[in-house]
Amino acid sequence: MSRFVAWMRPVPLVALGSLLGCLAVPPIGLWWLAFVAWAPLTLAAAQAARERRAGDRRAVLRLTLAAGCVAFGRWLWLESWIAEVSDAGWPALATVMACFDGLYAWALARSESSPRQSRWPLAARACVLVVGCVWFRGRVFMEGGTRLMPGQPRE
Repeated sequence: MSRFVAWMRPVPLVALGSLLGCLAVPPIGLWWLAFVAWAPLTLAAAQAARERRAGDRRAVLRLTLAAGCVAFGRWLWLESWIAEVSDAGWPALATVMACFDGLYAWALARSESSPRQSRWPLAARACVLVVGCVWFRGRVFMEGGTRLMPGQPRE
């Protein structure tokens, strides 16, 4: 398999998750999609963990970078209103927010490839990790902002 195909393998699922996340917030506002928007990224993490167990050491790295890059585009669109206030702050915030999607993908893929942690159901670990990443981003890192948490697309 070519390197390009290997690097592009997680992109469709990651892009689907980002699209669902974008559809969950205004102006479209299909708020119930916020509950399922993380599912494609979770499936991509499970796939990367299977590839890692099969001997592909870069599968988790590919997933993490794909999740971060696709999420960067999503956050640029979601936070586009900041461009009116700060030209430099808009891409910087999108970069920081995208890192948390990559962190979730990395942590879930690593926990899925671990023999000890993979005894827990994938859905349970995914819920704990998504809530933990979003809580850390919103409460600790962003000093109290709860915007765009699962189930709460806008304040």
